[in-house]
Amino acid sequence: MEPTLKHLMQWSRGLGQRLVIVGRDGELRNTSPGILPSRAWEAFERRRLASPLRNHRLTARLTQEKLGQLVGVSRASIERWEHARGPRRPIALIVWAHKLECSVTLRPIDTPDWPEH
Repeated sequence: MEPTLKHLMQWSRGLGQRLVIVGRDGELRNTSPGILPSRAWEAFERRRLASPLRNHRLTARLTQEKLGQLVGVSRASIERWEHARGPRRPIALIVWAHKLECSVTLRPIDTPDWPEH
């Protein structure tokens, strides 16, 4: 079985780390998605990763279709990803971030927006 993004998020959490999006300047691109009490941890984390990438795409004035072409997926895939319903594979998240001149890295869990479950 191939590891999924969910696996990577769980492994990171088990190590006291979390996946984050950083810009070319090394600064954290953090957009708190707002947590609803009924929202699952995985959904929160997917939205937390997707929000800054969506915002960066909009700032760069890229359409979902153009970004999809750069990443090698359909516009519909980018739309799903931006609504935190993907990507399933970790490499897709990395490529998505890279095409927006960002990267995915690990940082210690020490921010107040980390949800309890």
